[in-house]
Amino acid sequence: MNFPKRLEEEKGYIVESGSKEDASYIKFGDGTMICTQNSIRCSSSNPYVEVTFPVQFIIEPNIILTNRFSNSQAILWSVGNPRKNNFRAYAYRIDNNTYEAVAAYIAIRSLEINIKSLLKIRKKERWKVK
Repeated sequence: MNFPKRLEEEKGYIVESGSKEDASYIKFGDGTMICTQNSIRCSSSNPYVEVTFPVQFIIEPNIILTNRFSNSQAILWSVGNPRKNNFRAYAYRIDNNTYEAVAAYIAIRSLEINIKSLLKIRKKERWKVK
């Protein structure tokens, strides 16, 4: 893909976007990637589900998981075991009754920020006395 030079310098342009099944992603020129999905389903008979990103992140992303629908007011969602290509979504109902629930997530990771953080850590390690 050829982008105008001005856009390349700003690093804010979209390099690639797409979807796979019911999830989508956007890759930006600064190394940031965002993945989203609106239909993660759990129930009392299957309280967790393995969610695969439409494309793999280079570094584990930050994940926000939110309830879209449930037949109960007492549903709690949590994220477990986040990795570069997937995570587990857990749904809990406090009163142990049966339930069905649907959640949505957004996963974000900015490569530029992480590289800066890693370099700071490396610099500190270099000067450690053993």
